[in-house]
Amino acid sequence: MKFQIYGKEFKSLIDRIGGIVPKKSSFAALENVKISASWNYVKFSATDTTDYASIKVYTSVFEEGTTYVSLADLKKISAIDDEIIITAENGKFDVRSAKKSYEILCNNDLDDIYPETPEVDDRNAIGEYDENEFFKRISLINCARLAEKSREMLNAFYLALPNSKIVAIDGQRIGVAKLNESPFPNTRGIAVDGSLYSALKSLIGKSKNNNKIKIYASDKYTALHGDDYVLTIKNIEGTYFDYSKMVDENRACFDYMYRFDVKELSAISKEYSKIITSDNKAPMIFYHNNGILATSVQVNNYRTSDVLENIKPEFGMENEWYVGINPKYVVDACNAMSEDAEVRGHYGFRKPIMIMDETYEFLILPININDNDIKFAKKQTA
Repeated sequence: MKFQIYGKEFKSLIDRIGGIVPKKSSFAALENVKISASWNYVKFSATDTTDYASIKVYTSVFEEGTTYVSLADLKKISAIDDEIIITAENGKFDVRSAKKSYEILCNNDLDDIYPETPEVDDRNAIGEYDENEFFKRISLINCARLAEKSREMLNAFYLALPNSKIVAIDGQRIGVAKLNESPFPNTRGIAVDGSLYSALKSLIGKSKNNNKIKIYASDKYTALHGDDYVLTIKNIEGTYFDYSKMVDENRACFDYMYRFDVKELSAISKEYSKIITSDNKAPMIFYHNNGILATSVQVNNYRTSDVLENIKPEFGMENEWYVGINPKYVVDACNAMSEDAEVRGHYGFRKPIMIMDETYEFLILPININDNDIKFAKKQTA
């Protein structure tokens, strides 16, 4: 195998595909990057058997062929400013420019054991979206996904493409991101492995281009086609949670609604998150009375409270109400919000609240609280 490529482009390709390669695997072949040269392009591929990714670059190919190179060895090659010639033969992977050269080991005998990328029919797309928009939506609800592989549904993203939404659920909250309508009709939702976020982050890299991403699906896998890459990811079998029932009901039917200043609420929530320890997961109390909305937190003998000044009550100001929420969840929700955001909820401290704007919705379940938890907040509204 022999081909020509710019040194910096080669380094970028290794960084992007490297995010798919497992750091340690009981199956050593997976720790390699598969490099294939064919006619007028070179393809870099990697898999951890959940994600299968490839990046194709068009360049001058002098000799076709395939080899496998350890990612750890490829990372030792520094970026070279000018063009390089790469040759793989006799177990040697030679990288050479006019001023610099590297030689590392390669393996041409892994074809029989290296996993093949599952085939997904690419004739009929089920969705097409702006790449940066799609990734941003996933990244801002990634916080609402449970990072435990053993609990597949809570670890997954649900692509509710018929409703132009992406959903994540961790058992304590639901995060929903709205997508622009796709030009392709789709009648099914698909739950995909939660590694979608980290895999796309690696493959997209630092690109700011206005590329499109097309989505194709089979029964077992979903394939996302970018400008120069393909990511094939495992579908999660089974029926996803009926998220829409809770989210839609709380969006449409509520006892109170406030418009709030995102920066103000975010700053308060971040302060409370720093106060709370792993041993004392105290709730952030929202307390409303006399037209004033206050927040507070109490950890051991330390207490603090704040009055939210930049709020605009829209509905349900006549009643006293309070609820306890994990402040970290409030921070995560605020990170996704635009300036014009809302808090909606029902009277009763066992009812969830919604923090939402036109694009994102976070339904957050409450934490059990008692009278002592709200005494300090009450002083702020007296």
